[in-house]
Amino acid sequence: MPESTFKKTNLTMASSSSGSKKTATTTDEATEGQLSLDVYETTTELIIIAPIAGVRMNDINLTVTEDILTIEGERHLGLTIPEDDYLIQECFWGKFSRSIVLPSSVDTTKIAASFKDGVLKIALPRTERTKTKLIKIKAE
Repeated sequence: MPESTFKKTNLTMASSSSGSKKTATTTDEATEGQLSLDVYETTTELIIIAPIAGVRMNDINLTVTEDILTIEGERHLGLTIPEDDYLIQECFWGKFSRSIVLPSSVDTTKIAASFKDGVLKIALPRTERTKTKLIKIKAE
C-alpha cells in the first residue's frame, strides 16, 4: 500500500429544519452546493470518484491551477415546483463546486477523466518521488 498523501476524514452535512420541511443544505441562503468525493491511491495513481447524479457530462468542468483541482457543474431540475409544495427537499439543484489541493507527487499534465452512469472518475498519475540523495561537502 502506498504512503498516504491525504489524511482520512469523515465529512458530515449539517441539516436544518423549518416546520415539517427538511433540507440538506447547510444554510438557508446556500447558493452553491458541495460535491461529495472519495479519494484513494494506488501505487501508480491518485483516483477521485464523485457521484454526480442528474448532471450531463457537458455541464461539468474540471480545471487545474497549480496544485488545485476544481470540479464545477450544475444540476438542472427541469421543473418549477413552488417552495410551499415541498414536504421534503434534500436534493440540491443548481451550481456546485469542489476544490482539492493535490499532493506534489501527481502529474497534473496527464490527468484523465471519465463519466459513466452518473459517476465522475478522475485519475492523476503519480510521479516518482525523489529519493534522498547524500550531498558531499567539499572543503575549500
